[in-house]
Amino acid sequence: MAKKKRNRSSWVQDYFFLIVPQPLEDELLSSWLTRVALEHKRQLSIFLTLFVKKEGNQVSRRDLDFIFDEKLLENLANKSNLKKEDIFQMSLRSEEGYLFSC
Repeated sequence: MAKKKRNRSSWVQDYFFLIVPQPLEDELLSSWLTRVALEHKRQLSIFLTLFVKKEGNQVSRRDLDFIFDEKLLENLANKSNLKKEDIFQMSLRSEEGYLFSC
């Protein structure tokens, strides 16, 4: 009789984040997500794979601060119990269209 392998990572995607540190002032999305992952005792790519998307490894390789993925923002907002606008404000896309002078 062959044993069935249980997919250990898929069930976690249905749960909220257990520990959600409040975003710091002017904190980038990648920094905040890294803090959330560390609170869950996981590396960022593994945390994203377990809790957010199956493609967590691919997501963490891209520039998290600059991507605009509506589903990812909604998923992060739902799982963290933060507002979608707050999650978006942590991304560099929120600064798009502004002209800065030094």
